[in-house]
Amino acid sequence: MEDDEKFLATFERAPEFFETLNTFLLADLNFQPTVEEERAEILLLNKLIIILEEYHEQAYLLDPFLERMVTPIVEVFKTHAAEYIATYTAGNKPMYSPERLTRLTVLLYTFIKCRGRKTIVNFFPHQVADLSIALDYLIIPDGPAQSTSQWPLRYIVLLWLSLICMIPFDLVKFDKEITSTDNAALSTAHKVESIANDYLSRAGLEREAAAILLSKLYTREDTSSLLEGFISRSISWIEANPNYFKTIGTLHVFCEIIKSGIPVSVIPHLTSIHRILQKCGSNQKLQSNTFVRRYNIKLEGRLAVGILPPRRSAMSKGRALQPDAEILADHDANIIPDDIDIPDEVESSISTMLEGLQDKDTAVRYSAAKHLSRITERLPSFLAEQILDNVLQLFSVHSSPSQKMEDLPAVAEPIWHGACLACAEMARRGLIPQGRLGDLLEWLQKARHSLQALLFDIRKGAHSVGASVRDAAAYVLWALARAHDAFGLRPYALSLAQRLVPVSLYDREIHIRRAASAAFQENVGRLSIFPHGIDIIRKTDFFAVGIRKNSFLVAAPQVAEHDEYRLALLNHLASKTIIHWDPVMRILGAESLRAICELDLKNLGPRAEEKMLELLGSIDSNDVHGGILGLSQLAASYKAAKNCESERLRVFQYLARIPPSLLHKHHNDQLLGAACLLISNTLSLSALQSDPSTAFFWRTTIDQGLRHRSTDVQEAAAIALQATSTLTDFLSTYLNDFQKAPPAFQQSISHALGLLSYDKHENAIKSAVACLLDSVDPNSKNFIANVEARRNCFLAMPKLLQCLNTAIPKILDTSTIVQMFQACLKGMEDYSVDERGDVGSWIRVASIRGLSSIIGLLFDISSSLDSFGSLLSWLPPTLYHQGIGAILKQGVERLDNVRRQAGESFLVLLQRQPPGEEWAMDGYSLLSELFLQGELIGWNDGPWLFPKAVRLLEIKTYRKLILHGLVLSVGSKTDATQRPVAICLANFANSLPLAVDDDSGLDVVGITQNILELSRRNLSSNQIVIPVLQTLDILIDAGVFVKLCESPRGVGISEQVLEMATRNVERLKNIQRIIASMKIVNGLLGVQGISRSVPPFLSQFLLHPFPKVRSETSEHLYLVMQAKDLGFETEEAEDILLETDWSILVSELEPKVNDLIRQLQSVN
Repeated sequence: MEDDEKFLATFERAPEFFETLNTFLLADLNFQPTVEEERAEILLLNKLIIILEEYHEQAYLLDPFLERMVTPIVEVFKTHAAEYIATYTAGNKPMYSPERLTRLTVLLYTFIKCRGRKTIVNFFPHQVADLSIALDYLIIPDGPAQSTSQWPLRYIVLLWLSLICMIPFDLVKFDKEITSTDNAALSTAHKVESIANDYLSRAGLEREAAAILLSKLYTREDTSSLLEGFISRSISWIEANPNYFKTIGTLHVFCEIIKSGIPVSVIPHLTSIHRILQKCGSNQKLQSNTFVRRYNIKLEGRLAVGILPPRRSAMSKGRALQPDAEILADHDANIIPDDIDIPDEVESSISTMLEGLQDKDTAVRYSAAKHLSRITERLPSFLAEQILDNVLQLFSVHSSPSQKMEDLPAVAEPIWHGACLACAEMARRGLIPQGRLGDLLEWLQKARHSLQALLFDIRKGAHSVGASVRDAAAYVLWALARAHDAFGLRPYALSLAQRLVPVSLYDREIHIRRAASAAFQENVGRLSIFPHGIDIIRKTDFFAVGIRKNSFLVAAPQVAEHDEYRLALLNHLASKTIIHWDPVMRILGAESLRAICELDLKNLGPRAEEKMLELLGSIDSNDVHGGILGLSQLAASYKAAKNCESERLRVFQYLARIPPSLLHKHHNDQLLGAACLLISNTLSLSALQSDPSTAFFWRTTIDQGLRHRSTDVQEAAAIALQATSTLTDFLSTYLNDFQKAPPAFQQSISHALGLLSYDKHENAIKSAVACLLDSVDPNSKNFIANVEARRNCFLAMPKLLQCLNTAIPKILDTSTIVQMFQACLKGMEDYSVDERGDVGSWIRVASIRGLSSIIGLLFDISSSLDSFGSLLSWLPPTLYHQGIGAILKQGVERLDNVRRQAGESFLVLLQRQPPGEEWAMDGYSLLSELFLQGELIGWNDGPWLFPKAVRLLEIKTYRKLILHGLVLSVGSKTDATQRPVAICLANFANSLPLAVDDDSGLDVVGITQNILELSRRNLSSNQIVIPVLQTLDILIDAGVFVKLCESPRGVGISEQVLEMATRNVERLKNIQRIIASMKIVNGLLGVQGISRSVPPFLSQFLLHPFPKVRSETSEHLYLVMQAKDLGFETEEAEDILLETDWSILVSELEPKVNDLIRQLQSVN
């Protein structure tokens, strides 16, 4: 947190930024960069952009440094422009680097994007001499600005020109002596206008900059006469052939001109401007464009504001920070008389703004809301109230006071959003007087629109609409706190607080929760009218409501500690959250309901039950699902309480209220899963005795859940089965049907076997264990083919043992425990693959968990095993070390999730104190040094893990298994895994001696032999042979085989590698294996001591039936000849490789290949 505060306080990376910027600016724009320079400059630019974008949200932190940051860049650009113009004027061809120029302008544009145009443009040079530089640079034929890819350059130069155009000198003084008769066409002002008009029809940012440039030009006293021609041309082409982009640019020009009021020079042209607005408004093609409508609204609003008197009241944002007496004095002094004349154009503009509030696009609605409020604050009070009434009437366009939210059409969303935005903007500017505030809130409360807007959520297909309305409604309440005092809002304080708090806690969208929290905080901070305001702010701050789960399960119960909000939260949960269209919201809502009810379970529980019971009778399956979830959570609370058995029994009786037809419908997974959870939380012996008639219902529901295809339903049914296992004996029935049951049923039962309570059914334990072992034994006739079911079996084994705990030796014998351990070892060899990918990884992860759990459990109960034989018989040390090696093997393999699980399990075992020296891990000191010291990042991070993993090869006991895992990682298709393991393994092999005299085998010869043995044991498995071949190729490239061939024994091993790589190549069908073999053969050509044996084998690949193999072989062989010193000249061989078309028939290639091989053999 301390680092975050420092980050938010200043531009911490300033030294790093300036150092990088200085290096970046050293590049000379007049020369083309080399490949290395290009790469380095791109990295520098990316680094600068990344630093700037880190501060995008708080760009004001850059302000103290902006001059030092922007000025050097602009000066480099200006110098380049001046030199380019001078060279061009002298008749020479200017030389420059387009790539470097693009990078420079992109950096400038990034500054503008990050900090804003208005701020950055102030650092541009604006001397008199700069006008000709910027203008000439932009219009030079075939110049940099003419390139289509140089849009940042054009944008920046146009902005530069817009700044220079503000210099207080007559532009006529810049015109040179003119010999042409058409003087006006060659004047500086006309050049600027012509250039800007050309870019005004562009689709990119050049249009925005051109509009700004024209607005600056037309508002100059000496060039204002050009505006009339611009207006006449605009009217002409809008009537003739309107264009989207040019229309947007034209409207943007007028908006910029009258941004701060209507200039005197523009007043004579107001009628023409209104005519342009009418033309645009009546053109259906133009009105289909959002930007056209937005600029239309903006321009009309600014025109209306410009022709009205100044604002009527000083009551605006920040009002609550002023003394009340000053506010009243300011209000009385600035009030607008009621008898002023209002131009007809204003009435038309107000009508346009009200229509704009109903536009389909948010940008248009927001612009209309802002300009409507600006117009309103310049009107007399009675007219302002009329506008307010018209805005409020928008709420009833598609609704009535008695209509439910669910009955509103989806098209009501934009209208409600526009109305809320308008109300918020008017409230923020103090346009809702104290006298009308009571009437306004009373009307809204009667129609429930203002408060209903906070809950506006209409289902539309698979999603809903209304987030923008809820956000704007929170904005309204935030604005009211800014502009009104506590006296006016106090009568409505409790009602507002009880509606804001649930939205801040339970809305689906994070930005709505934070908006409602901000509105609540504003009311508390300025008015102090909400109960327990400071405490609620602390519990529902920006970060507390940022995470949905934390907001529902932590913040909401804390707020519910206050009686004023408890019932409001419960009512919101029951009426909105638990019946929400999103199932995740329903689940979290039910959990939050339980957390709140537990504050006063005796009183709140029955109240919540009534609301949930009402939902069970709904025709909407979402309502029923929410009701079942709520009852299930309440039952769980009753179950956890000591004196609520009667309440739990009452909830159990509600099972009969659930419509059976809904549970048997298609796509019933949510309802069925919730019903199973309700059964698990309510079922008890007293419940069965009180109402035996429900037995058929809950048994049928559980059985249906066990056979369902959804994993979530299966898990819920398994939990329900666990609850029933304490009451009835039914396990034998399910076990008898297990082997022949459908896959879904097998998944459910295998999962449930690890959850059941065996206290009353000890005889069934052995049957359950035997069933689990048979199901995962590939040699058993009862072996389960379904991967998910086998995974669940592996997960169930350790859970079953944990359930027995110290009772294990009384019920199970040593052979059973050993079989379970061996089954987990076998599970870690499962590499099953189907259309979903490596599904065997699910089983390997489950086996890792099972193995580590069994080891930990046996260690924990080792003292209680002495009466039934020592731990040596329950967990033989040899078997234990095989398990440790198998976990380490999985910990260095290719899949990140498997490595992560293996690492977590291994670290738990590493930190355990073994019960005896027999179970102490070999190489414990090295393991502790690698994984218990220093920063622990995680085994899924390859660059962190593999430098440590290769050192595990120093432990002889686990070496072969770890090497196997590393080899499989080398074969990974993921670069983040393959690259670091390849580099680390090659470096480790190079660091080893050629051979050692002791029996450790930690030398190049031993490592290479181990890799070869791995291949020999699995010659028919491409999953292992291909990674072995790739590993050997990496070792060859790293020079390991050069060292290896320094001894006769090493040469023999190299010959074995060559023999393995070339065995039956012509019969292989796997392209990847053939290519990997070919690379080994080509690589060995550059290894002295074995190179003489290689050439005869090249024909197997160069004359292979597959053209791809021939082509790949020739390319790779050519690269080997180029990269390695083979000890002889290879020019003729290289020519053959390059000049031969390897796609022709093999018979035609044979003479060339034979010639190539003869050359290689002759020199060897």
